[in-house]
Amino acid sequence: MISQPLTFTNLSTHYVKPQYRIFVSGSHAAGLTLNDVLYEVYAIPAASSPRQLWDAMKLYADSRNFAYFAGDATLRLGFEAEIVGSSLPSAPEVVEDISEFLDKIKVPSASHAVGEVPFEQIPSQVDCLVVGAGITGLLVAQELMDLGKEVLLVEKSDDVGGVWRHQANKTSRVNTSEPAYRLLSKARPNMDHTPTAQIMDDVRSLADRLSQKVMFRFQTTVTRVEENMNIQFTDDRSSEIGSLRANRVFMCVNRRLGNVRRLEFSNEAKFKGEIFYGVENDTRSMQWKDKHILIVGAGAFATENARTALELGAKKVTVLSRRRGSVCPLIVDYLNFIRPYDAQFAHDRAGSNKIFHKWRRAFKDCKVTEPECWQEGLMSPKGHTISVSDSWFVGHYYGLLETQLGEIQDVSDTHVTTTNGLRIDCDVIVKCTGFEKNHAIKDILGESRTHENNVVRQNTMYIAEAILDNIMGYKTPFGSSYVESVKLQLQAIREAVKEDRALMPDGEGIDMSDSLVSKAVDYIAADLTKNPERQLTAQKHVLERTLNYHRRFGPADFVAENKAEWLRLVRLFKARNPSVPDPPYPFEGMIESLAEEWTNPSLPVGNLPSLRGDAEVHRNMASWIKSCLTPSSESFSSSSESFSASIAPN
Repeated sequence: MISQPLTFTNLSTHYVKPQYRIFVSGSHAAGLTLNDVLYEVYAIPAASSPRQLWDAMKLYADSRNFAYFAGDATLRLGFEAEIVGSSLPSAPEVVEDISEFLDKIKVPSASHAVGEVPFEQIPSQVDCLVVGAGITGLLVAQELMDLGKEVLLVEKSDDVGGVWRHQANKTSRVNTSEPAYRLLSKARPNMDHTPTAQIMDDVRSLADRLSQKVMFRFQTTVTRVEENMNIQFTDDRSSEIGSLRANRVFMCVNRRLGNVRRLEFSNEAKFKGEIFYGVENDTRSMQWKDKHILIVGAGAFATENARTALELGAKKVTVLSRRRGSVCPLIVDYLNFIRPYDAQFAHDRAGSNKIFHKWRRAFKDCKVTEPECWQEGLMSPKGHTISVSDSWFVGHYYGLLETQLGEIQDVSDTHVTTTNGLRIDCDVIVKCTGFEKNHAIKDILGESRTHENNVVRQNTMYIAEAILDNIMGYKTPFGSSYVESVKLQLQAIREAVKEDRALMPDGEGIDMSDSLVSKAVDYIAADLTKNPERQLTAQKHVLERTLNYHRRFGPADFVAENKAEWLRLVRLFKARNPSVPDPPYPFEGMIESLAEEWTNPSLPVGNLPSLRGDAEVHRNMASWIKSCLTPSSESFSSSSESFSASIAPN
């Protein structure tokens, strides 16, 4: 990020690459991305003319190998040019009024953009009440709307988006690869591991679609949901209290991300640098370049802030935590979704072992210390997700990133001392200390427990992300994607609502604040086994998602993209440690070694025969498999019959 005005100065000394795309966001900021990672540039309004603004944007982007990307507003500007030396084109028409536009544009809050029902017009009786306008609430409301139900959606804040709107940073990205975190079907899909701006674009588009039939009410807090389905709420603008009755209630309020967990270290006031929490955009004005960054914590936000710091020029990043978290490369997440499944949604065990071996080898080759939980047979520490980042590996390799175990014992003016005697010099401390659990839901519902199918009591559901525990060996149709898990839950809602059945509790009673992923997975597996039609529907959904992966990037395309990303990171980080030789791409041959899985008839969800629904995907995969499995290889001879059958014409 930059804090000084960008100007036209020295533009003639830069070579500006062709085919830039510029997308301007609101609040006097331009959205720029470093390999799909969104940042904000604040000084652009200092430009005195549209032309100067345009040139400053190009200069800043080119000098850092940026590609222009979408901001969080609606103006989309296209420009193609090639500038060498002092050859400068005239300002294109599409940006002639860009400065004036930036002065005027206001990204409206959802309460104005969506079309809100006035407080006094909230009905006294509705069919379905949805509480929470995050991704979960919007998807639930969409399903109910499509089933023809009357829906009132109530949101405590003044905007849609939930966690993505309120806790995420501009630099946040989805931990899951794009086809498995897809809210809308679009001609041009979002970036892989989608950044906040695109997620919010999709959230607003979805809310806009819903507003044609769904009643929205913002800045309204539901305070009580009684067992008799009487609901009490408060208008946070006027403090007026209201009530209504609903036939079904869906509480879509986050379980894991309540308030930020605030803490203060001993003698923290002595620190001469800057201190942040690394959430809610609190680092937006900070200069990362040439700084020593200390990140406290080992969760997803710690990994995100480490990536942001590295890609924005930090000299050194140290991640300090009581236990190391698990970070996987992008290719491992991709394989988690595109590999074929058996009927119970498990991958081939031998293939999974190959992947883990390569993953573990990448840790060693890139000088990354393994998380201690691996020695305990756990893929990640309890309560932690597996973060996804290639920067984590390349940053370690070049000595720009390190992890240390311990806790801060004392803070000095320029460094911290840990409980195990380490001194860590730093200019910035980022406290990625997590969030408090959301216990308020218990008071609202008057219950402390829910059930494994997320039904608290008859016709009242609490749908929220489960608490992460041991994810080793999970057999799930949704993998690591929360969006996919919500879509699976919608299947059960759809069945009950279409048949006008009551939503009834099922499974064990569990603490509402501590619903574990492992329990949810076990319940889903048992439920699908008991309900063959539901299992078949889930298989069809997973197959369509798999096809979307192939349409977006088949194995060969993904490897090419991933190698290019790896090389980009190498070039970016090597500039800060040029004496270190380039690392080899650590995943060479990884996907190719799994090619035989797609010929395996015991993996019917996503194997080659199952891909026939898309002729182009089937043809491309058949060709790729054939290139991987040569007739002389042992693997090919053992599967030649099934492979030949799978590529035979319909």
